[in-house]
Parts: sequence; structure tokens; C-alpha cells
Amino acid sequence: MVYQFLLFIGLTGIFISCKGNDSKEYNLVNNITVNKEKIFSETWRWKSEDKSQEFTLKILEITNDSLFAQYCAVYNYGQKLDCDFEKNINIKAAFNRGENAYVGDFHSFFNSGKGKCLIKVTDQALSWSILKIPDGEYYAPDTCILKKESSILIKKEKGSAVGTVHLPFDYENYKQTCIQSSSADCQEKYPLLNTSEYDKIIKILDRNEGRPQAIFPIQSIFNSDIAVYVLNFEGDSSLQEIVTVKNNKIVSSQSIGYAMPDEETYETFIINSDMTIDVYEISFADHLNKKKKGKYKLSAHGNIEEMSLY
Repeated sequence: MVYQFLLFIGLTGIFISCKGNDSKEYNLVNNITVNKEKIFSETWRWKSEDKSQEFTLKILEITNDSLFAQYCAVYNYGQKLDCDFEKNINIKAAFNRGENAYVGDFHSFFNSGKGKCLIKVTDQALSWSILKIPDGEYYAPDTCILKKESSILIKKEKGSAVGTVHLPFDYENYKQTCIQSSSADCQEKYPLLNTSEYDKIIKILDRNEGRPQAIFPIQSIFNSDIAVYVLNFEGDSSLQEIVTVKNNKIVSSQSIGYAMPDEETYETFIINSDMTIDVYEISFADHLNKKKKGKYKLSAHGNIEEMSLY
């Protein structure tokens, strides 16, 4: 499952409020990118006004007759995650001419029974409604209007250069910019590796289990061939790991962030301009309640060394 599955994609959508009495009628437009062939993934997002709930729906395949998709529902500020990091279709719907929308089955990632949903897609919005509640645990909203977001990975792959995250890199500021507010500055301030560069790093990592949802290339102050990356893993828990690479080989790695929604606190980090890293423990209930838990330093040779807190 995913904590903020939302990171794995581009993080540039615009949210609007979603309430039962705010629903509007959206007519399906026929000139939307729909045909008999499979299309590229489209991602749609909604966030509640109080930011306690988020809902992401990724259309994996859509034709004039059918729709296959996967959702990620975040509830109570991330305390409950109805998500899956791996590609796992949990929405299968057929076009219903009477409803002028896609109607079909869905299930949660808590092994719920089947529920019934209605999805209406236009160029500007996606309407989601639950027609039949599934048996068991689920956290998808009953009804909401989602906005389309562009895929960072698709956009960046068209570019000629891979940007870097400039220091200092404060992970809490990143979440505020890209997740909580979905700022237009997200892509510029916190670029991700494009698909081809991502695949290169995955080969270097040579890990059989668990791919990172996203990889941040980090600005380095060293005049050397050491490359620095932050890997963002999402599942039942969230994990951030810093990795240094030289000549297509890993030099060093260190976990610098961790979050498990069922726990009272989580760990986050700041990579400072001098290539030191401060790790903090923060309360889920009170984000102002934080204390420094660890400190590391990156050397010019790519080694990650633990430092004293005092």
C-alpha cells in the first residue's frame, strides 16, 4: 500500500472541495481522448477542504465501452491508507448510455467486498460517486469531483535535461508545496528523474523487492563524479533513503525518513547546503512538536557519515 501514493506521480493537480451537496452535472464530451486503443495513464485528484482526506484516481485504460482504473484514498491525515503501490486495478467499469457515464465495480485495498461506482469524465473534471457501499473497510469518498493532473514523469521525459533539487532540501516543505497545496512551483523546485533516468538508477540499485515511487536527483556541492539521490518508497509505510552513486555503483546509503500511520510520530529530514543531513522526529498530532534525532554528513567521496548531535 501507499503512503502518499500521490508522490509516485507528478503532484501538480489543482484541488477543489467535494461535498455531497456541491455536486454538479457534467456532460461527457465525445472529443475526450477515448478510443478503442489503450491510452496513456491519466491521473485525477481531489483533496478535502480541511486537507484531512485525499483521493487519487489513475485511469489505466479507457475506451468508448470500458474503463479500468486504480485509486488511492488517504484518510485522517494519512492515518488510514486505502492504496497499493503496485499496479493493481481495483475499478472495472462499463459505459452506461443511460447514465452517460462509466458504471462498474470497485473494491478497497483492505480486502473489502465489491462496491458499485459511477465515473463521469470530461476534459476538465472527473465525477466519482459510490452507488453501492462495499462490505468491509474502505476509505474512498462517497462522492467528489476530481481535477486532472499532468504527469511529471511524462513531461520530464520530453525534456533534454534532468534537473536537481537545490539545497537545502526540507522534506516537510516539499510535502507542503507538492502535496498539501499542490503548488505550480512543485516541478521546478522538486524535480524527479524521468523514466529513462529512473530505470538506470533502478538497475544500479539491483533490488528485487520494492521499487521507489520516486527518485529525487540532489544538487551536490562537490566537484566530483558523485551523484546523490533521495529515494521515496511508499507502501504500508513511507521511507526516504539517500544514496550516493559513482561509476554506476552505489557508494553509500542511509535511511533518513520514515512514517508509519499507526504510530504517534514520524521521521523527516533536511539536507543542508553543506551536505549535512538533519533527521527529525515529528508528532502526527502536532507538527510543531519535533526534535532532532540524527545527523549525517556526505563526504566528497560519497560516504555518508554519522555525526554527533551535540
